[in-house]
Amino acid sequence: MKTEIVVYEDNDFLRQSIVELINEDQRFIITGDFTNCNQVLTQVKRLKPSVVLLDIGMPGVNGLE
Repeated sequence: MKTEIVVYEDNDFLRQSIVELINEDQRFIITGDFTNCNQVLTQVKRLKPSVVLLDIGMPGVNGLE
């Protein structure tokens, strides 16, 4: 069973790089990647990931909120 991961990162290049790197390992799968945390509660409830990677310095709702 793969570990499901959701990524929140506003830098497109960095987010895509993280997704590609994680997807290289057969033990993990990215079930969602987003540019902001504005809908984080809804998205996490829907996707039910085992791990959430959050950028803490994003515009709008940040990873700490």
